[in-house]
Amino acid sequence: AWAPLPPLGAARCAHSLALSAAGTAYAVGGYGGGLTYLASVECLDVAAPERGWRAVASLNQPRAGACAAFGPDHCLYVIGGGGNGHDADSTCVKWDSRANQWLPLAPMHARRHYFAAAFAPDGQLYAAGGFEWSGQLTTAEVYDARADRFLLLDVSRYKSPAYWVPTE
Repeated sequence: AWAPLPPLGAARCAHSLALSAAGTAYAVGGYGGGLTYLASVECLDVAAPERGWRAVASLNQPRAGACAAFGPDHCLYVIGGGGNGHDADSTCVKWDSRANQWLPLAPMHARRHYFAAAFAPDGQLYAAGGFEWSGQLTTAEVYDARADRFLLLDVSRYKSPAYWVPTE
């Protein structure tokens, strides 16, 4: 069943939300209204929501329309988005909670807003689709943390019509 949670410290939309393996939710960046784009990050222990949201280290730049996900190294990765409502960004960072600091990563090939991203069981971060103010993106790429680089994926063979691929 759905249950209400305490309000965020800062009103935001177009933010990212990621859940750590330890059960902490992180609200990252977003749009605060008017000309305000947010770099702030708040976290909430979902097992004890009565404690409320608390601030952690802010991003190095505002990001709305970015994606956030926890990696196998228990770090929070934030990729893409943008800080002014017009321009998408290709930059990527990760937050190490032990050091409470953001570390730069290699950029994506494409500037992306409002896209999908997730870590796969192989430990790599996949990003697909999205929007760059010049149009919609049909590309996908994967981040290899060991090499600190993004590789473009060949998705041309997956054009319509879609079909199922056996996994066994």
